[in-house]
Amino acid sequence: MTEFIKTTDSFYQDLVSHTEDMEHAVSRSKYRDDIECMQKALQHNYPEGKYRVITGEQPYGALGTPKVLGKRILATALTKHHPDVVSIELFANLDLVGSEKGFYQLSIPNIGSPDGVLGYNLLSERIRSDDSIAAGIQLPNDYITRQIAKALQSFRGYYPGQMPHGRGPRYDIDVMSNWARLYGVPEKTSVNQLGNYAEAHIQWLTNLEHTLGIKLDYLARESEVDLLLAKNGGINILDKTWKRGIRRLREIGYTPVGIKITEDQDEITPFNLSYNGIRLRSRFVNNDGSRILLSNPKDPSSSHEITIDDAISGKYGFSFRAVPRVLLYSLAALSGHITGGGSIYNQDARYFMELEGMPYFPITNMHAEENGEKLSCIQYISLALSRSNHPGAEEALRKGHLSLLDFVLSCNLTEARECIANTIDKNQPFKTSQYIVVPNKEGAIPNIS
Repeated sequence: MTEFIKTTDSFYQDLVSHTEDMEHAVSRSKYRDDIECMQKALQHNYPEGKYRVITGEQPYGALGTPKVLGKRILATALTKHHPDVVSIELFANLDLVGSEKGFYQLSIPNIGSPDGVLGYNLLSERIRSDDSIAAGIQLPNDYITRQIAKALQSFRGYYPGQMPHGRGPRYDIDVMSNWARLYGVPEKTSVNQLGNYAEAHIQWLTNLEHTLGIKLDYLARESEVDLLLAKNGGINILDKTWKRGIRRLREIGYTPVGIKITEDQDEITPFNLSYNGIRLRSRFVNNDGSRILLSNPKDPSSSHEITIDDAISGKYGFSFRAVPRVLLYSLAALSGHITGGGSIYNQDARYFMELEGMPYFPITNMHAEENGEKLSCIQYISLALSRSNHPGAEEALRKGHLSLLDFVLSCNLTEARECIANTIDKNQPFKTSQYIVVPNKEGAIPNIS
C-alpha cells in the first residue's frame, strides 16, 4: 500500500516495481495459466501502454463531490508526465442505488438549513430500498421527472440571479436544463435522454471532464470488465482461492474491515447477479461451485437454480463483490488504482493477496490538505453563499461535501479548465495532496491559507 502523500513520479515508480513483482509471482504461481488468460484479455481490450491504472467510482454524475474529479485529475497528470501509463475510468453501473447518498441525493449550500446544507433526493425511498441497481432504473422515470422539475424551479431561490452591472447571469438556467435533459426532462425534449440512471450520470460527468480538460484514455463499466475477467480465468481463480481464503482468515482470527468471514459466508457467491434491474440473492448449492440458487428479494417464490456457465453467459448483469474484484483486478495486469480515499475494502484485499503470496497493486488517493486539514481538491466559493454566509455550508464546501452541480453553477468552467491545466503543468511532479483554487463567477476565491 502506498503512503498517503505521493507524487505522480513516486506513484509511477510504484507501478514499475509492482509490475516486476507481479511478473515474478505469476511465473511461479499454480494459477499461472488462468492469470495469464485474464491478463491477455485485459491487454486485448486496453492495448496501449505498459502500465494500466484504474479510477473506480459509482456513477454519481452531478450528485458526486469534487473528490470524483480529484482522482481523475491525478490520473490525467500521471499519464501526461508518463506516456507509457494508460488510465481506465471505471464505473460501477450495477451497484445498488441505495448504498450511498451520492447515488441519489444532491447536496447544495442552503443558509436556511440548520447545518447549512440542503439534501435533495432524486430517488424515492422505495426505489432506494428495493435492491434496484443504477443501470436498472429506466428513464424517463415519473418520480425522477417530478423531482427534477421541482429542482428547476426551486434552485432559482438558492442562487442569486443577475451579476452586477449587467455582466450576465450568476444562476445559469442552461446548466440546470442540460442536466435535466439527460433524465428526459421535459419529456418532449429534443435531446435523446440516456436509457437508464447510471448512463445519465456517466454522460454528465464525462461531459464535465471533457469541458475541464480532464482526459482518461478509456471509459469502462464493471458490467463489461468483470464479465470479461470472469470468462477468461477469473471464475477459475476464485473457485480455487475464495472459499479457502475466507476459511483461512477465520482460522487465524483475522478481523475484517469490510467483508464478512463467518461460516455462513462460505456458500455466498463472490459475485453479484442482477436481472430486470434488481440485484438477486445468489449462493452456491453444491461443493464444487457449479450450481447457484438465485432468488429475487421482491419475490422469494421465484427461486431457481442455474449453472456457473449460465451466470457468465451474459443473460444476467454480472459484477464481482468488492474484495474479489480488486483481487482479480490486481492479478489482471492492472498496475495501480487511484481512489477517493474512502474504500474500506483495500485492507482486506491486501491481506488476502498476501496469504496467496501475491503482490497487491499500488493504491493512492487524491485527497488535498492544508496544514494537516483535509480539503476538497477543488476550492471555490459557492454562489449560493454570495448573499450570506453559513459556517456549516462553508465547512462542507471546504471539505468537498457538496455536489458537483453546485461547482458547475458557481464557476466559469473555462476558467476552471485553465486553473486545472496550470496546476498540472506547473507542479513537477503533481502531488496527491494538491488542491486547485478556482474563482467563482464573481471573481471571488477562498482564503484557505
